[in-house]
Amino acid sequence: MSMYKNQSPSSLSALPPTADQSRRPNAWLASSLARYVRQHRQDLDMTVARAAELSGLALSEWYALEAGWVPEDRQVQHAIAGALESDISKIAILASIAINHQCRC
Repeated sequence: MSMYKNQSPSSLSALPPTADQSRRPNAWLASSLARYVRQHRQDLDMTVARAAELSGLALSEWYALEAGWVPEDRQVQHAIAGALESDISKIAILASIAINHQCRC
C-alpha cells in the first residue's frame, strides 16, 4: 500500500524533490505528469498492463508515460484520464506543466 494513498494530487506535487531532481530544478516539474499517473494508478491498485489496456496505449507507451514521456495529443490525454478515472483537466494541466519544464538541451 502506498504511503501517499490518502494525499490529493496537489499534495503529491508538493513533495520535496529527490537529490537528482534538486540538481535539475526543472526535472521536478517535468516529471509531474509521470508522478501523478504512477501514483494514481497505484492508488487504484491497477497494473501497468491494465492501465495500458484501458487507455488503448501500448504497454511500452504506458511505461514511457510513467518514466516521463508527455503526450501532447489531447486524445491520448483523454485516454489516460479515462483509464485512471481522472478528470481530463488534471491530466492536461500536468502535461502542460511537464512540457513547459522539460529540458531543451
